[in-house]
Amino acid sequence: MLMTASDQPASVSTAGSVHTGAACYTGGERIPTVKGEVSVDRWQYQTVRFDLKGFLGGILDLDTFQATLNEMGAEGWELVSCFDTNMAEGQSRHVIAVFKRKIQ
Repeated sequence: MLMTASDQPASVSTAGSVHTGAACYTGGERIPTVKGEVSVDRWQYQTVRFDLKGFLGGILDLDTFQATLNEMGAEGWELVSCFDTNMAEGQSRHVIAVFKRKIQ
């Protein structure tokens, strides 16, 4: 079963313009194989959006970005992807960071 961010309340960090939302894969069932059963890892996902500054965007507050990455890492989250959103003609308004951690 896949739970989307709409199934869970999104949280908004008070540290600058950082926005988070979560999705959680709650599978984890055992899958039969030829030699028995294999346990499937279950993962929880978290997205963090960083608002870019500047007249045409594209200016990332590196201090806030690094602090957030370190904070998420300290909480057991692993960064799996990071990308920017494109407005027009190569201009960027947001950077999205995607994290995951194993559900215990």
